[in-house]
Amino acid sequence: MKFLLLALLPFYLSAQSPPDRSNWKDTTMIRIDLHPGPSSKKVLVYDYGKNAMLFFALDDVEAICDHRSRQSWGKNYKVLMDHLNKKFRKKDTVSTAEYDPELDAIADTLLLIGKVNVYDKVNHEFPTLIYQRLEKYGEQAHRFFYFEDRRPFFEELELIGILEEGDPLQNMGKHAEEYGKLYDKLRQVGK
Repeated sequence: MKFLLLALLPFYLSAQSPPDRSNWKDTTMIRIDLHPGPSSKKVLVYDYGKNAMLFFALDDVEAICDHRSRQSWGKNYKVLMDHLNKKFRKKDTVSTAEYDPELDAIADTLLLIGKVNVYDKVNHEFPTLIYQRLEKYGEQAHRFFYFEDRRPFFEELELIGILEEGDPLQNMGKHAEEYGKLYDKLRQVGK
């Protein structure tokens, strides 16, 4: 019984402290200015869904893979970089449309700092401005990236297991309507 009380103590204390402003409650679109042109001669093209193609400088991808592969959870980043290096031996530009969770995480990071060229497949252009926001659906928060006309073109799952104040544990997984909205939005992205 003492173990159970000690295990629940952090949750009790955090519930007593004043709530912080939650990103998923803020629906403001955050502007991201894209930097023109990849910064290296080698370019990775990620054909992502029906709305966009993402162009990364291989140097930027390598830097993120190198940093993350040094973490205890980052072995898949080394595997990804080894795979990409084999493909880049013969070419300066490599294209992929394969889903890869590590590549999605890298794209999310580079999109947030504007170090990606994004090709809008619908309007046939490279915009210099995009938007992003973190959106909550049930117990999950997904980061969506949008073109200026508010069409979503990229998504990354950021948080899982969100419990809000007054949202008891027995309500976990009972957000079917919100997940239906998420499914509709993911279909817009083409994922």
